[in-house]
Amino acid sequence: MQADFDAAISTSTIDTLAVDSSRIRLRIASGIANVDTFAVRVPGAGADITGMFGMSKSASGTLVYRVQIDSVGKLARYLPFDTSIVAPRPGPVAERLAVARNDSMRIAQRLTVARAAGVVPQAIPVVVDTPPSLRRDSLAGSGLLQGTVRGSIAAFDLDGTLRAAGIVAVGNTVQKVQAQYKWTGAMTEDALMDVTAVADSVSAAGFQLDSVNLKGTYRKPGGDARVSVFQNSARDYVLNAAYAVFPDRKEVRFDNVGLRFDSTRWVSTRPGALLW
Repeated sequence: MQADFDAAISTSTIDTLAVDSSRIRLRIASGIANVDTFAVRVPGAGADITGMFGMSKSASGTLVYRVQIDSVGKLARYLPFDTSIVAPRPGPVAERLAVARNDSMRIAQRLTVARAAGVVPQAIPVVVDTPPSLRRDSLAGSGLLQGTVRGSIAAFDLDGTLRAAGIVAVGNTVQKVQAQYKWTGAMTEDALMDVTAVADSVSAAGFQLDSVNLKGTYRKPGGDARVSVFQNSARDYVLNAAYAVFPDRKEVRFDNVGLRFDSTRWVSTRPGALLW
């Protein structure tokens, strides 16, 4: 194949996608696609790709990609409209209220005489912060995705990082997310995927979580995963699992599971499996 592409587009709409501007300069020759410029800008986001990529099994190249989202909220037009509400779970508020009441009682006992004499002001009602309810169609936050693609259309390696902050979506919130991912030998039978992610200050389905850590791999037909959920200083949940997926059945094998609720801890006594 030999080809040359050169395009400049501005202020356009493709289907429902609004495009502020785009610039594409691409040449294909001798089995190599040379991407001089690939820049697309839409409201609130932009994508850039440069480098070379193999168009045959014998050719190879490296592409560098970068996708930046300045405002997730500007992408709301492309998602379903859902005004239902996700309310916070009552547990965290009840715990905060109990702590505040205990503190108030200790202060009241210490200042009983002083308050009776009018030396210090009377106690004020106990008030605690309550997490807000969220509409499912609320969107906010920013993110940056960047990395490289090495190889050709026959087989390539992809790696990159994701950083996001202030995410609000589908009634959930995440203060900060960092992730690293690798896809080695993509388009081959021996492809391996590896993902590591950390999310800080998470609200999921109304549950308030301090942080969530995920590390997982996949190589056909399965892989392994470690998920750690830290709800607060007294509660955390850890899952180590090896899994496999087959055309005629689905199976999840777990090495160990651990749950901690205050002073009570539950752990699996041996490896197990789930089939469905």
